[in-house]
Amino acid sequence: MGSNQKKTVVIIGNGMVGHKLVDLLIQRGATRSYDIIVFGEERYLAYDRVNLSAYFDGQTIEDLSLTTSDYYEENNIQFYLNDRITDIDRNQKMVFSESGMDVAYDTLVFATGSSAFVPPIKGHDSEGNFVYRTIDDLEAIEAYAENCSTGVVIG
Repeated sequence: MGSNQKKTVVIIGNGMVGHKLVDLLIQRGATRSYDIIVFGEERYLAYDRVNLSAYFDGQTIEDLSLTTSDYYEENNIQFYLNDRITDIDRNQKMVFSESGMDVAYDTLVFATGSSAFVPPIKGHDSEGNFVYRTIDDLEAIEAYAENCSTGVVIG
């Protein structure tokens, strides 16, 4: 082969696992051989979901953050936040994002995490019902709770 061109790794997801992969790739020097591109559907870089409830105790997104944009930029990691992948062409090895980007890849990694399970109970999608998985979820709960005096937690 003999080409000096770097291969491209696209990582779909920038949660705790997606970030851990990025961090390990950086630590192992993979950025010398690979262009690493990360797509995250949230507007924040990876943060600690395990301790998410600390947000209600006054911790900020910065307190919960696992990384910074400076760290990614210093290590030549391209990242796109608030831009989820909407389509994948495995034959052409391309991903397509919601914002209209199309990116070729050599290796594709899915690090999309989980989604909140909502039981199919009548009214589960009514106003004032929330899942508890992301910072955006917590902000929505907090905003809604400003006009409430009681609440119920299921799960």
